Amino acid sequence: AMSPPSRNVTALALLLAGALATGAVLAQERGKRPVVTEPESGIELPVTLNVLETMEGHTLTGVAIREKTIFQVDVYACGHYVDAKDAREELAKWKGKKASDLLDDEDFRKKLITPGFARTLRLHLARDIDAEDFNDAFEESLEPRLEKLIESGVKGSMKDLATFKGLFTLDELAENTKL
Repeated sequence: AMSPPSRNVTALALLLAGALATGAVLAQERGKRPVVTEPESGIELPVTLNVLETMEGHTLTGVAIREKTIFQVDVYACGHYVDAKDAREELAKWKGKKASDLLDDEDFRKKLITPGFARTLRLHLARDIDAEDFNDAFEESLEPRLEKLIESGVKGSMKDLATFKGLFTLDELAENTKL
């Protein structure tokens, strides 16, 4: 399972106010686009990301690390990106509120789960990993969460997880692969 982020970090990552997950470091080298370094793995994730289908830029809202907890081995760094303009419009009602207030705001949580703006999740592998193990880890982590969301009325089905898993058909995913 992914290292459990604190509720505070989760809320901050989704505030879309340019806040980054605790400990992440923003850097910009001459001639390079700005990046954020995920502190556990040292993996750099770009602050902006062009989405292939639309070529529109998405903005980084937070970073996380998936760590295999038994051996504390970094598996991948994860960046969450959004269409910032549309996200600002959708979440304008909560602008200026403290993260601590948003943690218990059920309307805010519902809006984040089913937003009306595009999102992208970028994974950067920290090590070589067998594709079957990668899929098993997603199933183990995502299946219970997806079931809970569907039970709460969020649109989708368990077939969505099978479709997602079907994307990883290689025998092995190499270190530094970006998904």
